[in-house]
Amino acid sequence: MRPADAAHRGRTTPAFDVKVPNATTRKAIAELEAGKGKQFVSVDDLMADLHEDN
Repeated sequence: MRPADAAHRGRTTPAFDVKVPNATTRKAIAELEAGKGKQFVSVDDLMADLHEDN
């Protein structure tokens, strides 16, 4: 048995922190799932967009 398994034996919670997305992250996820947001053909195009003065 691995030490991590032994440490987890008998616990009713995961052996790691469960992180729930905050409201801003949930909104961004929903936007992307709805097909919104920018898409790029290449990493170079993405980087150029990131470095543009807005």
